[in-house]
Amino acid sequence: MYRWITPLGVDVALKPGLVNIVPVYEIEFTGTDPWVMVSNFHVSIDGCVGRSFIRSYATLTKLTDGSASVLMWVSPRRSDRKPSRT
Repeated sequence: MYRWITPLGVDVALKPGLVNIVPVYEIEFTGTDPWVMVSNFHVSIDGCVGRSFIRSYATLTKLTDGSASVLMWVSPRRSDRKPSRT
């Protein structure tokens, strides 16, 4: 843990953050053209001093009698806030 006194005199105890995985949807498909659309999904981050990051991802697993394959899509890392320039 790191202690930091802000320019305003606020004492902040910093420690490494947490990674939370939030499953949104899981389904078994049949057929050759599976798809899922997720919209209007909101995330709230509380108690964060500094930047926070949200990354979405999707995994598609195909199993047959003769093979197994996994396809994964991961979004680029994106900060929820950009530093203000004054």
